[in-house]
Amino acid sequence: MYEDGERDVLSEDFVSAEGNLRLFVPPSKLESIVDALESQGFRELNRKDGERILSQRLYNIWELVIIIHGDGYIDAHVEVSSDYLRESNMDVSTQYISVPSIYEVFDFYKHVYPFLHIYNSKKKKWIISVDKNYEFILKSPLSLTPWMAVSIILTAVPGVGSMAYALSRLKKVDQGEI
Repeated sequence: MYEDGERDVLSEDFVSAEGNLRLFVPPSKLESIVDALESQGFRELNRKDGERILSQRLYNIWELVIIIHGDGYIDAHVEVSSDYLRESNMDVSTQYISVPSIYEVFDFYKHVYPFLHIYNSKKKKWIISVDKNYEFILKSPLSLTPWMAVSIILTAVPGVGSMAYALSRLKKVDQGEI
């Protein structure tokens, strides 16, 4: 449900497309968020034009990439790790499937900023409640390790408890925070 009371069922294609659903943190909290991520093993890959890109390897071949924009919006996805591809002498330029991440990113910074703000960038509306989630299975490309799959619930959720906690922290953004 959106902040204006509108209810919507988002399609699986919409949810799995990057950039449609975005996290938001007040810009005054961004430095704390970056510090929290780095203290949990994320490394900064790039910094340019008010944008910071951090990543952390997951499950050996996967990588969670987080893009933090200076205006407070956060985009993230799970992808095949470019480090893994290089280590395996595989083509880094090949496009492998990636899946957007919402709850996992929040799980990494919730102790610094305990509120979950999700923005539907297509409708330009804040989501204030979620009734159901999609589960995505992110499978390794066959040329990698076919036995390694990651379960994705709007991403690679570490556990149902984390998702339940995240949804309990979902709230409308105060206008003063934007």
